[in-house]
Amino acid sequence: MRQFLLSSFPSLQLQEPAPLKLEEMLYRCAQHLGERDLEELSGICATPPEGQSSFAGAWRGAWALVRGINDRQRLKRLPPESQSDPADFPRNPSDRLRAELTRAWEADDPLKREQALLLAQWNWLDDHRRAAPYSMNDLFGYALQLKLLEQRDSWNEEAGTLQFAEQTESFMNPLLETLRAKEERSA
Repeated sequence: MRQFLLSSFPSLQLQEPAPLKLEEMLYRCAQHLGERDLEELSGICATPPEGQSSFAGAWRGAWALVRGINDRQRLKRLPPESQSDPADFPRNPSDRLRAELTRAWEADDPLKREQALLLAQWNWLDDHRRAAPYSMNDLFGYALQLKLLEQRDSWNEEAGTLQFAEQTESFMNPLLETLRAKEERSA
């Protein structure tokens, strides 16, 4: 059954838009999987990841590694007086994942950094999918890769530019009004 189910889904390419929504994939799985497998799939796709399978445990470790490295790197960018010690992150998931995440944070461009962070997670999932083709682990990995594609597809330069302008304006307007008021009082 899983072989048919997985074969019925379109292939995923990191460079291409998501061919279907995660919600649609889960709906199609609900028609073919038992309740326990569906619960496990939903748990693995949750944030933070849940689930009882060995794949769920491995993904939780990888997810914690991603979060830990990201938290540390973000803390490094804060002024020294506001830095604190982040919680330690797991040391054993994948050395390759750790190396790719560390390399991703070397990028100065935030978009390139996010793309490299996404690629590191994609590669980890791809490795686990290839190790067990047409298994539940393959299905779990597929769902998580689909989730990564949806996340990436939500990045929109135009919307980001608009959001930046709105946030800058909301920050600057009170300052400009204060300066104008001071100028009017001194004139």
